[in-house]
Amino acid sequence: MTTKGAKNVAPRDTAIRYITMLSMIPVEPKHIGTTEILGLLEGQGYFVNQRTIQRDLNLLSTQFPLDSQPGIRNEMRWFFRKGSPAHWPAMSADTAL
Repeated sequence: MTTKGAKNVAPRDTAIRYITMLSMIPVEPKHIGTTEILGLLEGQGYFVNQRTIQRDLNLLSTQFPLDSQPGIRNEMRWFFRKGSPAHWPAMSADTAL
């Protein structure tokens, strides 16, 4: 897991964080905001900032059927597109590995 202020993050930590984030994202019409994801990640020991989550999700959306829409105060709300074949069921990173 990463720590606050860590500049050198192991690729394995980043990959596990990606898996963890993907498992948090619901299928539309449900959605989750970056602030909620930040809180859930912190609860699991990942200490990143909201901008990192936004960059991660933008990157992941190029490889997975993720989409977003602006919510309150233009915070992006993320979801898997309805009917997409790649839906990540909720599981812990340890289970996934």
